[in-house]
Amino acid sequence: MLVRMKKHLLKCTKLSKVQKQEVKVRIARDEQTNERERSIRASSSASGMSSLAQTFQVESQAVPIHRQANITKFVNHITPHSVTKAHRALTRAFITGNVPLSFAQNDEFAEFLRLIAPAYTPPDRYHGLTQVYIPEEYNDMRRIVEEAITSAEFLSFSTDGWKDNNNRFFLNLLAHTPTPWLYSFEDVTEQSETGEKIYEYVKAAALELGPEKLAGFVTDHASAMLKSWRLLKHDYPWLQATGCKGHAQNLLAKDIVEHPHFKEFRQHCAHIFTFFSSKIHGAILMESFRLAGKKLMKLVKPGSTRWNTWHDAAKRMIDMKAVLESALYSPKLPAKQVQSLRDAVCNDTFWSNAKSFERILKPIADTTIVVQSDSAPAPQCYNAVSKALEDTTKAIQASELPVEVKRDLQRFVEAREDFMDTALPFLHQLLDPYSRGRTLNGIQKMRARHLLRTEVSQNPKIGSTAVVELQLWEGNLRPWEQNVYGTNGEAWKALDDKVLDAKSWWAIYFPDSVLGKVVKFINSIPISSAACERTWSIRGTIQTKSRNRLLTSTTDQINYVKYNLCLLKQRARPKKSKKPKPDSDNGEAAEGTTSTDDAVEGIGAGEDDAIEDTSDVDDDIVVIDDIDDDIVVIDFDEEDENEVQVLP
Repeated sequence: MLVRMKKHLLKCTKLSKVQKQEVKVRIARDEQTNERERSIRASSSASGMSSLAQTFQVESQAVPIHRQANITKFVNHITPHSVTKAHRALTRAFITGNVPLSFAQNDEFAEFLRLIAPAYTPPDRYHGLTQVYIPEEYNDMRRIVEEAITSAEFLSFSTDGWKDNNNRFFLNLLAHTPTPWLYSFEDVTEQSETGEKIYEYVKAAALELGPEKLAGFVTDHASAMLKSWRLLKHDYPWLQATGCKGHAQNLLAKDIVEHPHFKEFRQHCAHIFTFFSSKIHGAILMESFRLAGKKLMKLVKPGSTRWNTWHDAAKRMIDMKAVLESALYSPKLPAKQVQSLRDAVCNDTFWSNAKSFERILKPIADTTIVVQSDSAPAPQCYNAVSKALEDTTKAIQASELPVEVKRDLQRFVEAREDFMDTALPFLHQLLDPYSRGRTLNGIQKMRARHLLRTEVSQNPKIGSTAVVELQLWEGNLRPWEQNVYGTNGEAWKALDDKVLDAKSWWAIYFPDSVLGKVVKFINSIPISSAACERTWSIRGTIQTKSRNRLLTSTTDQINYVKYNLCLLKQRARPKKSKKPKPDSDNGEAAEGTTSTDDAVEGIGAGEDDAIEDTSDVDDDIVVIDDIDDDIVVIDFDEEDENEVQVLP
């Protein structure tokens, strides 16, 4: 029966290729075990007891019980157990829907419940929700998260700082397994936000979970964070403390956008956004779309801190070039009022800069989405970052920018490449069963070996045996000789299908090897700390300006439950376009495509028709909730030491 079920799973369309490969391996192992057992039974004397027992096997069948209906069948009735389940479900709805807790006592809501469930009374706001059911949801979620963290052989930490609407400062801590579980919050309002404080906070969690499980620590590049790296590495020499690659790419985009050559271009863009933000001018722009017979599009206003959104802004203006110029020459606009904007926009220099700007920023903007995802494997992200830097360099050289500007931009790329440098991707490639480090040069291989020997092997769970096994791995020696007819031939045959990634391959075929542990170790280290910002995004929707009287402890619990519940249910929204809006004049659909993953709002009475605002919008591919405009993600110290200066 089990064998038939396993073979059925091989044909199941709902299983991934990796899962089917695992089933295939288990079937092969079970068949070997069964064959050995049959041989043992054949050589031993048969006992008559088993056949006798089979003769007297009886299958019992439950007899249905028919009970007399009672009076509760004729009235609206709900059991105490069902009441508790309803209270818990309602609490989760309040948490995930950002519903004010006072709504539980809303008269109209109470009337609605009386109509559909007269026997049900919702919990009150103060005792029922904040003191009973929210803590119960928190405790249940805490058990789930702690079980996931405990079962992980290795994990990594990431942390970030934030300031709420009441000017209180917080730290969060995420445990990556590599799933980024929200672990805790720390209120640091009354303390100095220093590297020592961050170090103490993270070390306390490491001691609680077990220092030997700790593989990495990923943050942004604030000076306080960098200091905490040094302190933690002193205690845990195997710790891989690295900077968020998404943050570093954002800084590279900032370097490019703020180059003096693009200053005038950015000023003209700001003038365009301001001009078409008004209701009258926005209507003229939409009329130009209709006259041109094109679908309506929105201008994209870049975010103030999300520098890669300048790519989306430039790309959209290029797509709207003909319509923008037509709108600026509309007879409905007074010539004197719009002449300066016409002169600035309707010329070859502006559009040449726009094209160079967009092409140079495109690799960075595209890769940032991948890097800040929770689902992309670390090796894939490292490759994407490396390719983005190469493509940015090619775009700079292919542009029509002046030679001195190209030189400055290339210097920015090289400086940020050094800024993001780490040997981790080389160790990933060296242990990749598909390439086995063949794509690495000599220096890169030496850096990977050095990382394993001097740092990773210091972990008590790994030890110096990893260095010995690496020599066997690189030497193509047992048990890793690449021979499909050898002892581990099935492992090498599996590579022909190209179904398994490196992590799954090691876990299936060499789960007990020390190098297999090394693979788990490095794959538990995220490339980005973007998940930290997503927890603040959720907190900003919980504690808004109009809802800022929640206790910090209650806010922590709601934030904790909502974030981790979204991870469990995979309720993150994929990137998608807004639904088309019907146009009242000609019935054409308005193509309001957002450039980021979060919903955006208009920036004025008539602006929603013409402008998209990406300010303070999270650029991650996997988003858990909409971000309020009031959210401020902070660093504890300035990052002047990381700024790339243009040398004379």
